[in-house]
Amino acid sequence: MTNQKLWTSEEEPKMTAMSQPMQVLTSQESVEWYTPSEYVEMVREVLGDIDLDPASSETPQQWIRAKTYWTAGDDGLSRRWFGRVFLNPPYPAAEWARYMVKQWRNGALEPSIALVNANLGYAWFEELWTRYPVCFVKERIFFVGQDGKGGQSKKASAFLYFGDAPFKFNHTFKSIGRVIMPDAGSSRAENGLFR
Repeated sequence: MTNQKLWTSEEEPKMTAMSQPMQVLTSQESVEWYTPSEYVEMVREVLGDIDLDPASSETPQQWIRAKTYWTAGDDGLSRRWFGRVFLNPPYPAAEWARYMVKQWRNGALEPSIALVNANLGYAWFEELWTRYPVCFVKERIFFVGQDGKGGQSKKASAFLYFGDAPFKFNHTFKSIGRVIMPDAGSSRAENGLFR
């Protein structure tokens, strides 16, 4: 077997200098990275409205406009959630995602959507995307920072849907990524409405 190059020397990709601040590259300096408005509008298209944003702050509510939102000081993980929830949790997201599933299964939520890192290979994420409709976003999202400037996520993102209108979710989100529905007949899918 011979080694073949995938491109000629003229076509060979060039490494470029990093153009984003280190805090964007690591996403650890700040947990305040907000969902851009175009994605929030897609969430609204599916849910109709947002009753609760349990992990938010004042700044993104300018475009999220949830009827109720909680900040870090309100401790959303210690409260009972309700209505149509949109969740973009601080990272790591596993505890928030598990809490959302618990609230969904207990019947506290109406149709809801979560935006999390697409962490394939992590048990918490595997349990989610194999049981609930998911959109794996094809481009890394440019989140909005506290200063209003954007920063591209260094990881892939996924929107997870909890509700009774998975085809509406698919129709709305398929323009930004691959939507995968759990097989209703599989042992991994939940009974009824993906609960």
